[in-house]
Amino acid sequence: AGTAGSIFSSGPGINPYTDQVTPSSYWQLGGTGASENTVVLTLTGNTSTNTFGIFSQSDPTQMLKLFAGGATQGYQTSLQYFPLAGTLKVTESDAFGNTVYTNTVNAAGFTTFGYYLYVPNNSATFYSDSSLNQDGIAHAVAYAGDGQNTVAFNGLKFLSGEFLLAWEDTPAGTSDLDYNDFIVMVESVHPVPEPAVLGMFGLGVLLLGGFTVLRRRSYKA
Repeated sequence: AGTAGSIFSSGPGINPYTDQVTPSSYWQLGGTGASENTVVLTLTGNTSTNTFGIFSQSDPTQMLKLFAGGATQGYQTSLQYFPLAGTLKVTESDAFGNTVYTNTVNAAGFTTFGYYLYVPNNSATFYSDSSLNQDGIAHAVAYAGDGQNTVAFNGLKFLSGEFLLAWEDTPAGTSDLDYNDFIVMVESVHPVPEPAVLGMFGLGVLLLGGFTVLRRRSYKA
């Protein structure tokens, strides 16, 4: 079994430096037109207030919340696209399957989207596109499943077509840069190309039996 706070209970784990998905700033839904999102881990004092969602690549001010404040391990959100109506519907459920939040919006503008984490306690919104972040650093890293690792909290495999998005919710200068404040698994989405390749950052908690804190490092191509 993995150590306390580890994501995986068995398998080879993930190398936080070399296994990152790049690019990972922007995403699109797969052919089913639906995506499931599951909170895997939260290790932050901001859990009760942090919210998570998607934003339009063409207009970052256009946002759609997926998880309301208080979402913890096991919370799930379904994101469904209805082409005839031209809408996106969000349904969030808690770990027991009880509906927490629903919303339906016009899908226009969300063909290509990024993910965001809003942290009201720090008066900050962090984006999967690091160029939009107020401190200029990456606050999210992404990893892809390959069926080799077992997720600790539910005993299920981390499969191909699933991605872990791991977030740091504190601005540069006051952050521990461990990228384990909010970790969500998303599926039936795929990253889209972008001009620049993001730097590589670490997430110690993804290592099977990993370290409590792993300082972020950067590499040149």
